[in-house]
Amino acid sequence: DLDPGAVSIARGNAERAGVLGDILLHQADLFSLGPGDALPKEPNLPGLLLAANPPYGKRLAVHGAKEGSFFRRLGDHLRERFLGARALVLAGHRPCINEIGLDGPVLALKNGGLPIVVAYGRIGPAPAKASQRGGGAGPTQGQNRWHNRKSREEAKQRRHSRRAP
Repeated sequence: DLDPGAVSIARGNAERAGVLGDILLHQADLFSLGPGDALPKEPNLPGLLLAANPPYGKRLAVHGAKEGSFFRRLGDHLRERFLGARALVLAGHRPCINEIGLDGPVLALKNGGLPIVVAYGRIGPAPAKASQRGGGAGPTQGQNRWHNRKSREEAKQRRHSRRAP
């Protein structure tokens, strides 16, 4: 986060939850972040989970940006620097999440009483344009089941490969 107060609050919450040693919190511009900056130069991208609550709605308007173009830029940045990692991202609207191109589920929730969407998934190639993917609905339940099954199979293979002498 750019806001040192937000990072301080997150650090306190993580400490109270007993997970501070398991996560990395960093005050920075999200678009400046990449391997070698706040992260190891050679991070284990498949094991990396980036969590972001970027500005959206009124918070984004303060910065003079439009949500669609901001989230498109965010998706481009994540694909350029973190392709293959996992991400959890909050946004004000589902079309914003579609711009990022995560391949997992999208949940509708409330954050401080405001409706939001939360997406989780692997950072993959650029999403197809809405006209090419048959609308802007995102992955179908069948696609999510396929992805979840594939993820479980990959995890099982990794566990078995670690056991080999």
